[in-house]
Amino acid sequence: NEKPVIVSAPEDTEIMCGDPVVYGTAVFADACGAVTVTQDDTVMGDACEGIMFIRTWTATDGCGNSRTTKQVVWQLGDSVDPEYTNLIQDEGVYFCGETPDYDSATAVDNCGGAVTVTYEIDYDYEDTCHDGYGYYSKVRYKATDACGNENNETITIHFVPTGNRMAFMYKPQDKTVSCSEAYIFDALHPKVVSYDGAISTVTCEAVANRTPCGSGT
Repeated sequence: NEKPVIVSAPEDTEIMCGDPVVYGTAVFADACGAVTVTQDDTVMGDACEGIMFIRTWTATDGCGNSRTTKQVVWQLGDSVDPEYTNLIQDEGVYFCGETPDYDSATAVDNCGGAVTVTYEIDYDYEDTCHDGYGYYSKVRYKATDACGNENNETITIHFVPTGNRMAFMYKPQDKTVSCSEAYIFDALHPKVVSYDGAISTVTCEAVANRTPCGSGT
């Protein structure tokens, strides 16, 4: 009238998210004859925090004596940021009036879940070409998976006006200050962009003309 004995049972294991769950095999024996083995599976948790897969085996002999054993497979939660598989070219050059394919950005999740890619466009100076000057913008991408993990990337795009081989990216505006005020020159964006995508630096000299106080306008 003894219970079946466990000959062998699989050990608990840990797997990465997205990996398939594979259980081992439990083996039983009984001194008086054959045993009937049944199994029951239980799943606890979620994909973000981690999932616990539990398989329980029960061996029953001809006299109704039974013994159980179980294996736990712990699938780790998703804590890794998505990875971009496609982005528009950083420091890319376009003609004014062209629209880059902003929506072409894609990303994947290491756990195989869905990823949402959104973006915002920031114009650091102006958003139009005029007087032979170009401009540039920054596209701020955000890829988010189902567990809230994010991957943020910023892409710089240059726009050059039609008809010019090269263009400054920003033209400082003239301004007037009083004779007692300190004057500060705006920064000239230190890049000149050509149609072929070449980007070079430029050095500029600043000159200020001021009429001394008390000497008239």
